[in-house]
Amino acid sequence: MIELMVILLERIGLLLLVAFMLTQIPGFRSLLDRDIAWDTVFYHALIFGLMGILGAHTGVIMDQESLVIESWKLTVDNHEILISSGMVIVMIAGLLGGPYVGLGSGLIVSLYMVYIGGGAWFANSLINPFAGLITGMDGSVFFR
Repeated sequence: MIELMVILLERIGLLLLVAFMLTQIPGFRSLLDRDIAWDTVFYHALIFGLMGILGAHTGVIMDQESLVIESWKLTVDNHEILISSGMVIVMIAGLLGGPYVGLGSGLIVSLYMVYIGGGAWFANSLINPFAGLITGMDGSVFFR
């Protein structure tokens, strides 16, 4: 399990670095200022949703007791479980953009989790929108 933790922390660190670099772009600075309209909510949810899909691809597949460290696997078998870092990106979207951006990006990632399948597709697809919504509501309260 230590191997899994180290691998996921490395990959999450890279995704956090990309998210930080995005916040330096002037178009994304509006997220930090909370000066957003519905079209920017849609745009940011789409961008963070695509980043969450990348997080799903940088995840690790667990097959029984072994780890399959293979990036860009497009489907997951029913006996395999995808342990992805896509939820971290959804939570960052919720914290930066609020509940609507978090919910939108969570829905995009959850639909993709349904598409690629796996043993835990149902749990993965349910938790992402809720995580984006809840962290978005937290972010709206704490970052005002």
